[in-house]
Amino acid sequence: MNSTVLSSCVLLLGVIAIILLPQGALAQSEMMMTRPQAGVEEHRLASLEELSRTADLIFVGDCSEVKSAWNPTRTMIFTTVTHQVDGDFVFKGSPAGVHTFLRPGGQVDNIKTVVSDQPSYAPGDRALLFLYQPSRVKLYGTVGGSMGKVPIVRDPKSEQEVVRLWTIRDKPGKYYSAAPSGGVQIMVPLTELKQLIADWVGQNEVR
Repeated sequence: MNSTVLSSCVLLLGVIAIILLPQGALAQSEMMMTRPQAGVEEHRLASLEELSRTADLIFVGDCSEVKSAWNPTRTMIFTTVTHQVDGDFVFKGSPAGVHTFLRPGGQVDNIKTVVSDQPSYAPGDRALLFLYQPSRVKLYGTVGGSMGKVPIVRDPKSEQEVVRLWTIRDKPGKYYSAAPSGGVQIMVPLTELKQLIADWVGQNEVR
């Protein structure tokens, strides 16, 4: 299914097939969220700087709850995702201490819907999130699709929180959350990344 770019972040409910499979098998359907013309398209590799400049909301969050349910007409599954926002790492926007948003897709019993090129969430995940402004029904989309959720891990040697990023030798200073062709993976401390994002979005926007 080809991606369609519209002037606002809306949900495209074109053709969605939801199939009930026997014996608990998972049925999957694919759908898409459109992106603003000035945004970052999912199929194109974008640098972390592009994600930072495009996003409306950037923060580090600890996922505490993921709950899927049918909409009132039982035509689509939506998932409510709750994060505990780390106040030391709010890079852009003003999220509340507990940030809850709605995303299309999810699993209820033996039916599962999958949004094309969007990240998954699970309780216990700690990640750096790049989000678009929500739609009228509080639907949030990650900038650049799956590139907009960057897992945070702890380096066993330094015990620092780090982010696994990618760089390209002939493009110094460019960092990517997905692997580019010929890319080299590096570990960037979260505190160092905070300063980089501050430079990209403007120091006055980073707490």
